[in-house]
Amino acid sequence: AYSNNPVCMAARHNIITGLTAKYHGFDDNYFEDDPKVIPYDIPTFPQLLSDAGYDTIAVGKMHFQPCRRYNGFTKMELMEEIPRHLQDDEYAQYLKDNGYGDIQSIHGVRHLLYMLPQRSLVDERHHGSSWVAERSIHHIRENAGKRPFFLWSSFIAPHPPFDVPEKWADLYKDKELLPVKRTKTPISLLAESNKYIADYPNEDYLRRVRELYYASISFVDYNIGKIIKELKAAGEYDNTLIIFTSDHGELLGDYGTFQKFLPYDGSARIPFIVRYPEKFKGGEVDLRFVDLNDILPTVLDAAKVAYPNPEILPGESVLKDNGFKNRAIQYIEYGHGSRRWVCLR
Repeated sequence: AYSNNPVCMAARHNIITGLTAKYHGFDDNYFEDDPKVIPYDIPTFPQLLSDAGYDTIAVGKMHFQPCRRYNGFTKMELMEEIPRHLQDDEYAQYLKDNGYGDIQSIHGVRHLLYMLPQRSLVDERHHGSSWVAERSIHHIRENAGKRPFFLWSSFIAPHPPFDVPEKWADLYKDKELLPVKRTKTPISLLAESNKYIADYPNEDYLRRVRELYYASISFVDYNIGKIIKELKAAGEYDNTLIIFTSDHGELLGDYGTFQKFLPYDGSARIPFIVRYPEKFKGGEVDLRFVDLNDILPTVLDAAKVAYPNPEILPGESVLKDNGFKNRAIQYIEYGHGSRRWVCLR
């Protein structure tokens, strides 16, 4: 599985529109001093599901622009990495209400410590990953058995800073980790420039960061477990399409470089796990390519909701046995100008 554009904002607009930057315009991350908005005439799948009677809920990191743009969701509770206005961010307000109003770095210390080993300044109960799970559980309880719903539970983790709660921080200490990938040939100029995001003085720093990255993933998994437990308790588990995926990866020292927005597997390859008992048996593996553009048609297919002009969609529902999409080829892209690249696998 691959992110079609392995950077937060671009990938997330691919997810909600099912289209590429050629249509929605987000080929990179954009910020409020360089504003960009999604064209008003592009439908999103939350909008189409809402029109069909679904409650559509977004919880956590969305990275939309403007940040409060609902893009078809009927409810949205935000937890953004750097909320410009705290009043726009439900998680920041939650922390303020629970005695953490004096903490500036609510998702870990960025600045010069962005990629360095660190601990969460917020305890486990109030950590952002815990909050996403708790708010997701709230919305499942609100809807279960009453009306159909779509819920996007969007965790910031394992995105840097790696602000892992105390109890989880040493989960992978001294454990065997995947080896760091090395290169004998030159890497791209973009990859070279990313080296300086983490100027580690020695290998121990990289090792510790990798331990925290793994621990951060495990803490997300633990909180996803809470959501699934609630789906079971509500009697909705076998009646729900579940997709577990990510907007991008993290090079984490592979080839001596860091971050995302590169075509290397550490950056662009992502998990894509689907649970849908009506179609798939547990443990099945499909080695054909799948990507974020396939989410919109898959969700609409499961909900039996039509897309107005399906001929322009580059993706296809994974619930179809013999579709038109050539899954032997994977196209990935990023950026514009001198940072532009395209990749074909």
